[in-house]
Amino acid sequence: MNNTRSYAVALAAVPIVLLAQPAAAQDSTSGTMPVSATVLENCTVVSSAMAFGPITDVGASNVDSTATLTLTCTANASYEIQLDDGVNADSGQRRLANAGNDQFLNYDIYQNLARSTRWGDDLGIDTVSGSANVLGISTVTAYGRIPQGVAKVPAGLYADTITVTVNF
Repeated sequence: MNNTRSYAVALAAVPIVLLAQPAAAQDSTSGTMPVSATVLENCTVVSSAMAFGPITDVGASNVDSTATLTLTCTANASYEIQLDDGVNADSGQRRLANAGNDQFLNYDIYQNLARSTRWGDDLGIDTVSGSANVLGISTVTAYGRIPQGVAKVPAGLYADTITVTVNF
């Protein structure tokens, strides 16, 4: 005969705890975002004053002075500097004027130490050209002269204002 055995299996209720798992990665996509910048050439200019100082005998000899133009530009920017004839000019002659604007003292500004090349505002003709360095700095000297033989003028303060234009 067959022996049959019965087994009773007791199943205990075991709670099943599901721990929170990170959600499975979903599908993704990627793309690109263009980023750009446009750097424009730019320059600013600051000038020191051109002061001829006290003159005791106007016209007896040349009276020389200098001024420094400091340009702060975009690195390596090319520039061309124009100087107008000033607010007291007469027919292209630069003139310093006294406080009453009734007495004038002729002078001029030059591109070079020898004071042989006038500095003006005709682009490409009597202007000064150059390039800023890699830091964007350029220093240019303006050479002024009240020439020997100018007309005698009364004592007093004489002044003029020159407009400096930088083209870049």
